[in-house]
Amino acid sequence: MNQECAALRDVVPDCDLVVRLLREQAPHLADMTVRPSHASGSSNWVFRLGDAHAVRLPRSDGYTHDFLKEVRWLLRLGPAASVPVPNIEFVGEASDLFPRPWAVVSWVPGDSPVGLQRSQQAELATTLGQFMQSRHAVGRSGIPEGAEH
Repeated sequence: MNQECAALRDVVPDCDLVVRLLREQAPHLADMTVRPSHASGSSNWVFRLGDAHAVRLPRSDGYTHDFLKEVRWLLRLGPAASVPVPNIEFVGEASDLFPRPWAVVSWVPGDSPVGLQRSQQAELATTLGQFMQSRHAVGRSGIPEGAEH
């Protein structure tokens, strides 16, 4: 890999880069306000897009396969889930601006579960269990072999 490609792999996105990605691939969303999100995790950088959306960008090449699998499954699980899950609004492709696919999703409001009281932990566990049960109700027809894992 040449130095220019290696440098692109190490890019850390900021709001300006997200705006440029939107202008390049999703111009219908490019006029919305972009701001950093405190919801970024270990696998994705997350930016808020207006009040109703988020832009998720995988942090590493190693997570790209799982990211794309997550996108495919969110499209199937969303309508059948017993709890709110993000809707996939747009899936961007790797480009000269960012080396991996990325996505615009609906923003699901809520709080981080850090510091929950015992009763709140029990409610979260029950809700998570119900969600996991609802996953089994989603048929696997139309899913390519190997994509279900």
